[in-house]
Amino acid sequence: MWRAAAHAGWARGVACSPKGDRFVTVGDDKRAKLWALEVRGAASGSGGGGGGPAFPSWGSAGGAAADEPTPLAAWAAPSALLSVSHHARANQFATCGAAVWVYDTSRSTPVSTLEWGADSVHHVAFNPSERALLATCAQDRTVCLHDLRAGSSMVRVTMQMKANCVSWNPRAPFVFAVGSEDHDAYSFDMRRPDKPLLIHRDHQGAVMDIAWNPTGREFASASYDKTVRLFDAKGGRSRDVYHTKRMQRVFACHWTQDSKYVISGSDDTNLRIWKARASEALGTVPARKAEAMKYAAALQERHAAVPEVRRIKNQRFVPKMIKKSKELKAVQSDKRRRKGANVQKHSKSGAAFGEEERRKVMVRVEGVAEASKAPEASAGR
Repeated sequence: MWRAAAHAGWARGVACSPKGDRFVTVGDDKRAKLWALEVRGAASGSGGGGGGPAFPSWGSAGGAAADEPTPLAAWAAPSALLSVSHHARANQFATCGAAVWVYDTSRSTPVSTLEWGADSVHHVAFNPSERALLATCAQDRTVCLHDLRAGSSMVRVTMQMKANCVSWNPRAPFVFAVGSEDHDAYSFDMRRPDKPLLIHRDHQGAVMDIAWNPTGREFASASYDKTVRLFDAKGGRSRDVYHTKRMQRVFACHWTQDSKYVISGSDDTNLRIWKARASEALGTVPARKAEAMKYAAALQERHAAVPEVRRIKNQRFVPKMIKKSKELKAVQSDKRRRKGANVQKHSKSGAAFGEEERRKVMVRVEGVAEASKAPEASAGR
């Protein structure tokens, strides 16, 4: 449609407005820029002289070349900007670097500055339902929750290894998922952040990005192990894995709004579109075939506990490197389990043993002393 040299250096993030007519970009040049998606007053690009499409000047007035769009507005930040997230309703966006800055598109200065700790923040995400809630990931292995209404930080969770990304469940506003350097993804409940709700395992490399299905029932994860995996929100193992020979380390993924496709961006400079259900037929499906597919799915669900059916349903062909790494992890896990069983077997009665697996990934939680002491029943309500 059009192209422009938006930033001097890397463009680190892009976020679209709720109406879909504008988007914000941030980059290493310490600039955040607002662009209009549609070219206003543009002539058809196919006319005259056999050249490429024309890119007329538009947006803010003055100074721009006639063949390149100009931003509607721009903001300068104190440091390089690494991520951006747009508010779900208002004309506000949050970006991060040395701190977290929240901008209103009608103002030239930040409406709020949030920081907790000394290290830089590399990922920020607005909650799609709780409009004043922000989540961030920082280089000091922390995940922070910020409340714009109070203008302060609420919770800081320090993990054993660095969190690369955070993503909110669009249908459960209090649930967010974190992708970590330890090859796992974690689901958290913001009401009880002292331990993860669930650990999602199967990746053999750092989890670089997480994107929730618009239905909120599953999410996709992009990993350094050159694969994209799909996880059920209540399942610890992936239901599917996508990879190709030419695909390199995957740094980004996203769901389409119809829940039918997953888009991945990898280190080989390519975008790939995957079907969310690999066996699902594209296009119009005849009624007879649709009934046959529903019957087959019902049979699978009914006999899911049969070992032969479960083995066929869960079998996936993966690269040799991933298979070997998974086998090595299984050996190491079995070794730790045997050691724990032996320690427990040969210890005196009443001795305390290792902590819960979900708590091992946590170092400390700050700012939730009252919440962590609340009874389980109140959290369930």
